[in-house]
Amino acid sequence: MREALGLSRREFADLVVIRLTARQIADIETGRVNPTARTLETIGRIFGFRLGFVPCGSGAQPGAPFAWKPEPPTPEQSAGLRGRHAAARSRRPK
Repeated sequence: MREALGLSRREFADLVVIRLTARQIADIETGRVNPTARTLETIGRIFGFRLGFVPCGSGAQPGAPFAWKPEPPTPEQSAGLRGRHAAARSRRPK
């Protein structure tokens, strides 16, 4: 999007409300870092976008019902999720 508008990284950094440097923008663009959701929301707003989930999967066509079905977790994955959930619940104030 930045390139489509003909902006340099420095010019784009000046547009971004949350202070980003040209180096940080380069790191995001090249995949060296993963921006936070807040950073993505702020950048997206400049171009008129919102951050959200996009359905994907086999057979998905524009306007067609959602066709993707997630694979069920393996028993090991389920056990790990239950363990993380229990640990998070135990840290909550009562």
